[in-house]
Amino acid sequence: MAHFSLFPESQTETLTQSLNHLLADLHLHYQKMRSFHWNVYGPQFFELHSAFETRYNAALEMIDEVAERVLMLQRRPVSNFSDYLYMAAILEEKTVLRPRDMVEASIQDFRLLIQRMNETIAIANEASDAGTSDLITRFIQDVQKAHWMFGAFLRE
Repeated sequence: MAHFSLFPESQTETLTQSLNHLLADLHLHYQKMRSFHWNVYGPQFFELHSAFETRYNAALEMIDEVAERVLMLQRRPVSNFSDYLYMAAILEEKTVLRPRDMVEASIQDFRLLIQRMNETIAIANEASDAGTSDLITRFIQDVQKAHWMFGAFLRE
């Protein structure tokens, strides 16, 4: 099958690997936000229940756009959970956390996502791939805002 790649093979491969790692992190983040949404309790239930739902919906949109970007690069997005667990920097939560711990874990995941996104942008810029760079920059803005908002929630 002929590939009509936008970029040289080596750059396409490096960029695809980075996007697939981001895809893995986004899937773990998505599932963690769903779990927190389902398992939150206490006086801030309504506020946190809604916040976690907002974040898993945002992650779901990012997942779809990253996977489509990989396809635009004439590659296949990673699409099974065993690969996500292997590739992701974000870790599963094995237990139900207290609400404050859920927020703290979310903040840590936002940091990891921002780091992964910055790495992906650097690779995209090296390949002169403004499309990927722009896409991920939009994601960073959203995740940075979530990081700020969740951090504000914890302030005394």
